[in-house]
Amino acid sequence: MTTTTEPTSAPMAYGRKRWLAVPLAVLAAVSVGFSAACASDSGTNAQASTTSTSARYWQTTAGQLEMRRQAIEDITAFVVHKGYSLINHSEPKYKDLSVIMSAKLFKDGKTADMWFKVVFAAAGADSVTSIGDPKSALTEEEL
Repeated sequence: MTTTTEPTSAPMAYGRKRWLAVPLAVLAAVSVGFSAACASDSGTNAQASTTSTSARYWQTTAGQLEMRRQAIEDITAFVVHKGYSLINHSEPKYKDLSVIMSAKLFKDGKTADMWFKVVFAAAGADSVTSIGDPKSALTEEEL
């Protein structure tokens, strides 16, 4: 009886080891595949985030229109505070998070053209806000 139990227990022990070896091999293969999938997903997400950062709100048409509107309001308030009247303004030039535009001003019967720069900060995913007063007397590099 001992001889019959030994051969049956030996194959069972071998069968158990083999039974454990197969799931471990499958588990290893699945984990390698999962790791590869995660690595490729993170590459895709990094690429997607690069794409989304290249089209930030202030670079879109809506963002530039908002920056233009705020720049005109800020320049108008600034020149009126200084005692001038704003006759008209040029189309803006966009440079990163800033707007550069000229304005025709009137004071004491004289007109003058001045360039202004209004600096902005991104204020969320779909908003910008101007920072400080418009800067005038710009250098040629700033134009």
